[in-house]
Amino acid sequence: SCSFPLLVGAPVLTKISLNNSDVVISFRGNSKERTDNVYTTLKYFNATYSDYQVLLMEADVAPKFDWNFLADPKISHHFVYDNQPFPKSMLYNMAAKLSRSELLIFNDADCIANPYVMSHCVKDLLSSQAIDIWCPFNEMIDVKGTLKKQFCQELSYDVFAGIDGESLTDDCIYLSGMHTGGVNVCRRSSYIHYGGLNGKCRGWGPEDSEFHTRSVRLGMSWMSLKSPLFHLFHEQSARQNIGFSESVKADFAITDFGTIEEVEVLVKEMRQFFS
Repeated sequence: SCSFPLLVGAPVLTKISLNNSDVVISFRGNSKERTDNVYTTLKYFNATYSDYQVLLMEADVAPKFDWNFLADPKISHHFVYDNQPFPKSMLYNMAAKLSRSELLIFNDADCIANPYVMSHCVKDLLSSQAIDIWCPFNEMIDVKGTLKKQFCQELSYDVFAGIDGESLTDDCIYLSGMHTGGVNVCRRSSYIHYGGLNGKCRGWGPEDSEFHTRSVRLGMSWMSLKSPLFHLFHEQSARQNIGFSESVKADFAITDFGTIEEVEVLVKEMRQFFS
């Protein structure tokens, strides 16, 4: 990873361009808290950024996302009927297949990245072929209580000024250091070339780290930036555990322990979804 000067402190007076990137957000409204979080994240994007389109990918037995609540023409809502544990991987892959943008920003429905760092990631991918995917953070911090409420009202990353893993407030919980999920800025062609997320995965689990391991073994270039990512608190009971089918276990074993030739065969199979 590399450091990036944090410019938090001055308000965003001019919206920051995402250069026509597609923002991919997967969603299942299985609690009011998670639903409120996705609306907050979308309002934050509208207040902070310009030149982007959201692919809001929802999977459930019935749609719970109300497009008219925000009535934002930048949001394209795609619903898939699904009564099994949440198919995040499939939704991400479907969005990559639908998209025609050069860049994809995979943004969890409750994650807020530093907008200046996000801008740096977008510009770097558009100006150079050296990196395939940026993680615009190196640590994840959960925010709740008064701090979360303040962010939901002000919709500004500046609410988090001065907070990092070594300087937490009472409303913050340190979740993890370097992480491969949360928010990624990725070249769409690279995502597809390395097979995308394993579409067999269900629920929330290690699908992000498996993609990282698989793609890095085959030469994909990842880079992270020194900046905190803030996660809007929700009860963990709103999640469903990942389903580890025998097929998924076999794929993960190839990713971790298989030969390069076996990983290449696996990726070739995964790429068929995008054709």
